[in-house]
Amino acid sequence: MNFKNISIIFAFFTLKVLSSPIEDGTTDFALLNKNAEVSNSAVNDSIAEVEIPIDELDMANVADLFGEVVTDAEVETDSESETDSESEMVSEIISENECSTPECFEASKRILSMMDITVDPCEDFYQFSCGGWMNEVEIPKTDFGISTTTEIENNNKEIIHQILEGEYPVDENLSPEDQEIDKEIFNKVKSIYDSCMDEDTINIQGKEPLINLLNQLDLYNFKWKYKKDDGITQLMVDLHHYGIPFLFRSEVNGNMIDHSNNILYLSKQDLVLLHDHYKNKMILIHYKSIIMETLNRLFEDQKNERNIEQMADRIIKFEEKLSDISSYELFKITNLGKVIKDFPNISWKSYIDKRFKNYDIKTSVNNNSNVINETPIYFEGLNRILRETDFDTLIYYAEWNVITNYIQYISDDFSKPYNSFINFLLYGITEKKERYKTCIEITEEMMGIVLSKYFIEKVYDNNSKEMVKDIIDNIKESMINRISDMKWIDQSTPNYVKRKVKEMDFKKIGYPDYIFKPKKLLKEYEGFEIDSDVFFNTMVNYGLFVERKNYKKI
Repeated sequence: MNFKNISIIFAFFTLKVLSSPIEDGTTDFALLNKNAEVSNSAVNDSIAEVEIPIDELDMANVADLFGEVVTDAEVETDSESETDSESEMVSEIISENECSTPECFEASKRILSMMDITVDPCEDFYQFSCGGWMNEVEIPKTDFGISTTTEIENNNKEIIHQILEGEYPVDENLSPEDQEIDKEIFNKVKSIYDSCMDEDTINIQGKEPLINLLNQLDLYNFKWKYKKDDGITQLMVDLHHYGIPFLFRSEVNGNMIDHSNNILYLSKQDLVLLHDHYKNKMILIHYKSIIMETLNRLFEDQKNERNIEQMADRIIKFEEKLSDISSYELFKITNLGKVIKDFPNISWKSYIDKRFKNYDIKTSVNNNSNVINETPIYFEGLNRILRETDFDTLIYYAEWNVITNYIQYISDDFSKPYNSFINFLLYGITEKKERYKTCIEITEEMMGIVLSKYFIEKVYDNNSKEMVKDIIDNIKESMINRISDMKWIDQSTPNYVKRKVKEMDFKKIGYPDYIFKPKKLLKEYEGFEIDSDVFFNTMVNYGLFVERKNYKKI
């Protein structure tokens, strides 16, 4: 096989033929569903996440795996002459012995149409592998990008749209008691979606929900309470409790060393702008005007008490300092005692004790407890910045953090300047997305695993998971058979590879079975309060819920 043939195989994988997790380690196998509205091209995202060595593949294998789901619609050409030229192109690159079935031939043509084979892959591999596809597609003005999976995603969103706009789909397989619980769960999901869609109510409520949250925290008027010992630490605790990552993030995740337990992770805060933006004077001038416009609208009745321009100046200068210490870096496995010693301007022991106390969690976290510091250079810089920064600036920045985390959920009258600026600067988005699509995304983010239950019932075949398991078993068997034919590797490697392949255990396929057990599913969202009258409050409650659920993983 010559280099160009090998490059085609690489390009095939570049075009995302394999795997796409949908939620919590599960995988979307839309190609196996029974609903005609889901495109057959869903195969691109339908195979469980399996790494296959490139040198073990040729185009015939690709065809065997994916060819039979390619439809005529996907390979339409403008004329018969174009079809003939494509056929010649395929024949040139792939011999008859490698690709002998009509399905393989059509799959090859589709792959080639996405490529630009006039380009030398050694000169520009990206253009070679994706050039044809990029020439054919246009990024919508409502989105920051488009991919080969966009059509599948849009089809799936339309199915979810039908579910959320419809009535409760009765599950006849459940007992009457479980049906009542299932209906309660469905109504929770629908309530989130319906309150999000109710733009009239959101606009009538205006800025009030966000102002109520700011008043509840009362950072500005009660800043004196944060000036006492451990005051800054308490400020961090109060905001992190709401899921607002003021100055840094902390979360509980699986231990990289010992997977049998979870430990605390620390990482930098993501800023409003990108690193390079803070070096661009014109962008900062525009950003300052957006901050001032937003603050003036929100604090219209406090203009005599607040110096808005001073607030904007201090916020930007502080963000610039944080940007200077934000970088891509290697994480460090350390312990709490070392964190306390290295970064003393944060009372770490007090911070952790208070966070766990907020959720009534008893934990044995102590100075010897492992901690993953994902951004050590950042925390070193933050320790210095906190020592040098005046207190008022920290309060202004804390308020700005609250605002930027939640402003998108209030009336357009108050959120539009900031949202439009960020969407265009960071993502190139120039038009507002259809509201129902935004509300579907929000609902999925909050209760996606619940929503997937009704999606599965609507589109999946009962045999889907078994079919996928068979596919995986076939792939594993093929890999084991082929390794023996590789004469160029040493004698010990085949046995090692075969053992590794046999030990591959794919437990998470399609969806977890517990989602069909209403009591267990309802328990997953225990403590999440939904306010059907004030959409903003539901978003705040979700932040509280996620933080509590995350910390309980310790």
